[in-house]
Formats: sequence, C-alpha cells, structure tokens
Amino acid sequence: MRPHEIPAWQEGSLPLLDNIDMDNEIECLDMTVTAVDALIRRLPMGALALGETLRQIDRGRDLVKSLLTVCRARTSLSVSEGNITPLRSRILRLGDKLEAQARLALDAVRALPEEKKRTEPFSAWLREAPGMTSPLLTSVSEGIALPLRNLHLHLLSSMKLHVTSPDGRLSTM
Repeated sequence: MRPHEIPAWQEGSLPLLDNIDMDNEIECLDMTVTAVDALIRRLPMGALALGETLRQIDRGRDLVKSLLTVCRARTSLSVSEGNITPLRSRILRLGDKLEAQARLALDAVRALPEEKKRTEPFSAWLREAPGMTSPLLTSVSEGIALPLRNLHLHLLSSMKLHVTSPDGRLSTM
C-alpha cells in the first residue's frame, strides 16, 4: 500500500464474493447447525460422540466468522448492494442457534468425568467457557446493538473523503 492510500478490500482478496458460492456456504452452515441440533438431542452421550459434536460446532463457528467476513468485504466493495443485509441476518440467526447448542454441549462437557475433561477437545472448551455469552446478551445484541452497528457501518461506508497529499494534490475517495 502506498502512503496516503486508504485500505480497501480487493475484488479477488476473498473467495465467495459471488452469490452462488455464498448461498452454497450458507446452506452448508445451515446443514451443520441441523446436524449439531440432531446430535444435541441425543444428550447425554458418550465422550466420542460429544467430541464429534464439539468439532461440528467449532466448524460451524469458523464458517460463521468466514461468512460474516465475506459480508463485510462485499459491503466495503459496494455499499449499495442490498442483498447483503438479509444474508448477514440469516448467518447471524444460524450463528445464534449454534451458540445455543454450544451452551448445551458445554453443560454436557462439564458433566463428564474429570479424567475425560483433561483431554482434547474437552479441555479447550472448558478453557473458553467463561467467554460464552448468555442468551440475554445475545438477544440484546441481536435486537439493539446489531441494527445500530449496521446503520453505523452504512453511514461510514458511504462517505466521500477529500484528501490533500503532501504535494498539494486534492483526491476524492
């Protein structure tokens, strides 16, 4: 990046920038959430099945983060692109379902015998447990903070900047 250049997403910097790939990945996330839901309904389960459930939840969390990153990139590339908000809302809804399932899975991990809790992936989940959000915080975030954040991002994304370079040239960005 050159001096006085504003960082921006490049068209080819992220995969999934077209609608077909994005829809396929959201469908994959939906299938992951459905699979985890089916596994969670079988609680209590053995350590092997619980470990696989945790891996699926981690996979779903990674997919949520990736898809939200793509949504942010697409918003940066084109503020007027109107189909991002419904996609982002769907991803966040699926992410919330996944987090609710993660709380149930964490309760199952806490119920395991102590020697099992010391093995992976259970020990990693127990280390991360204090950072898990409560349902109340999730609903407040979804109902208040998320719409405000979206409005804030929209307002910032549509600004024009007039920048004077050190050599006196005026640039509009």
